[in-house]
Amino acid sequence: VDARGRIVRAADGARLAPRYVVAQPGLDVAGEQVAAEGRLALYRTSAPLRLESQTDGLYGDGWSGPSATYTNYSARSDAVVVEAGRGAWGGPDSPGRVTLAVERVDSGRQVSIARWIAHSGSKRTFRLRTPAAPYRVKVSVQPTFSPAEFGDPDTRQLGVQLAFRSE
Repeated sequence: VDARGRIVRAADGARLAPRYVVAQPGLDVAGEQVAAEGRLALYRTSAPLRLESQTDGLYGDGWSGPSATYTNYSARSDAVVVEAGRGAWGGPDSPGRVTLAVERVDSGRQVSIARWIAHSGSKRTFRLRTPAAPYRVKVSVQPTFSPAEFGDPDTRQLGVQLAFRSE
């Protein structure tokens, strides 16, 4: 994926132009989603093949670990809305410091930042200023917690549940 969200061939950087693409969650392919089965989606695309957005560092249920990123390659907006929290965790409180930082993809220059302490059962919606696309939202959570510490069978180190949308 190049800096503008175009998917290119790794060997020579040539642009790709397939009519259909199968993608996993976290990759929002530019085009029309025509089918989905399990954790895969089929998109009808047009050239050049590109991503609208990409999310990394999230489990299938929306939980992050200590870090996650959301990269938007095409939004024509001035803000990104980030929903973050531990609303789905009703166990003992294990506060985590959450940092959300919006930066330009080309230079890494930070555009906006928000900080919050996430608690058990809490969630919050942030509206952060963005530059023109492409931009990236970096999320960090310290410390994480493991539900297994509290008798739950889930052994993952969890940060917060996240959802992103441009506005």
